[in-house]
Amino acid sequence: EYRPKEVVVVLYKGGIEVLRFVFDGHLSHKTDWFSKERLTFSPYTDLKTSSTNYFSILGHKGRHFFINKSYGGCPNDFGWLVFYTPGIECSWDIPTDYKIKYSKSSQAQNWASGNVGEADVLAVFVD
Repeated sequence: EYRPKEVVVVLYKGGIEVLRFVFDGHLSHKTDWFSKERLTFSPYTDLKTSSTNYFSILGHKGRHFFINKSYGGCPNDFGWLVFYTPGIECSWDIPTDYKIKYSKSSQAQNWASGNVGEADVLAVFVD
């Protein structure tokens, strides 16, 4: 039976950790642990207090592990984390392969023009 205490999402670039989120897994199910309400650690100073239009593993339109602040038309989309699949609709997320992007700042970034990094690996650790 699935009874995690804590769930950690870590991004790696070149084998080095670049981002970490920690979630309270107590009494959670397979995907509902990934939520703002269960977030216990984030490097982002604005994430807990900002509104989000997506905070979901399933995400939206091929954007998974999606923590997004707002849509404002493709050049004005802001967020913190996205793992997206090929064939999406905006210039910032039309890859030829799967991509993991994240804000390299302490706050949400504009996906098209902000301080955004790419990771090689998104790992989920369950304790």
